[in-house]
Amino acid sequence: GLLPGSRPPEAERNFVLQMRLVEKATRRAAAHPTRLAFRAALVPRLMEVLPRLAAEEGWSLDGSLLHKGDGPNRAEIGVPGNAFADILDASSFVVAMAGQASDQALALGKPSFMFAGDGPQFSWRFAEAQNRLHGGLSRLIGTGPADDALLETAAKELVAAAQDEAWLVRAREEGPRRMGSRGSAQRFVDAIRRAMDL
Repeated sequence: GLLPGSRPPEAERNFVLQMRLVEKATRRAAAHPTRLAFRAALVPRLMEVLPRLAAEEGWSLDGSLLHKGDGPNRAEIGVPGNAFADILDASSFVVAMAGQASDQALALGKPSFMFAGDGPQFSWRFAEAQNRLHGGLSRLIGTGPADDALLETAAKELVAAAQDEAWLVRAREEGPRRMGSRGSAQRFVDAIRRAMDL
């Protein structure tokens, strides 16, 4: 799952970085037995500018599929729109550049694979704090904003992460305990009712 955030223009820049990561990771995965599948949770504003972003990065957009390249190096990203919950449910882990969304993912047992953009929201400092909050269940790549070299490293690490069953199992088991499980809204309502003697 790709989570670039929701606030423009930063979310647009973040998604471009994620598109570049997908290209690099797809090339690396072609030499492994691992098959990677990517789906992006994009807010309506990002969906509106998606044709422009795709064209600027050399991708094609066919309905709800972004693609670039051919053969085993063909990179694909599903962009279904309005599918945040479905994408979290279907993902083994997420590439997160969004704080609250990565917390929600971990609460469902899906760890985050993180690297920083140039902010102002998901800066390296924020990503590092987020990683500490996740208690080592997520992975932070790099020590500053992503550039091409960092994305190459991240692609290598992402392919390895997809094959790291121990990491994924640990996050499935410990993530909900650390972040709280589904149903928090109802628990808030119940707590307020108890406090008000309703």
